[in-house]
Amino acid sequence: MTQGQPEISATTLTGAATSEFIVLQAVAGDALVIPNGTMLLIADFVRQGGDLLLVGPDGEQVLIQGYFELADPPALATAGGAELAPDLVASLAGPLAPGQYAQVEAAADVDPIGVASVVDGTVTATRTDGTKVTLVD
Repeated sequence: MTQGQPEISATTLTGAATSEFIVLQAVAGDALVIPNGTMLLIADFVRQGGDLLLVGPDGEQVLIQGYFELADPPALATAGGAELAPDLVASLAGPLAPGQYAQVEAAADVDPIGVASVVDGTVTATRTDGTKVTLVD
């Protein structure tokens, strides 16, 4: 495979429609051109271990193997020249360990900041650890 010229590894059938599943290998250096036109610019970015999965709105998928394992991953680009820098790609893919936080000391007992005395409809509260709970009367 020539750098910047990905090969289509597989085509999968989903229901009556055909959606592409393309596998690319990440290589440090020049920008990696993602096929399917501007799909890169509207895709969902998913971190899968050391790999990056791009999922387009029509179900097309591009798996970039080893992207997050590189010390200097490539920018991702469209054939038209639009580029996403590696730090932006990492941000779009989300944290390495979602929902996990480092803490030096044990959590201190903290007084509540308020009390819901009347609940009308659905009310949610976000705790300091990021979890959301539904409040009830």
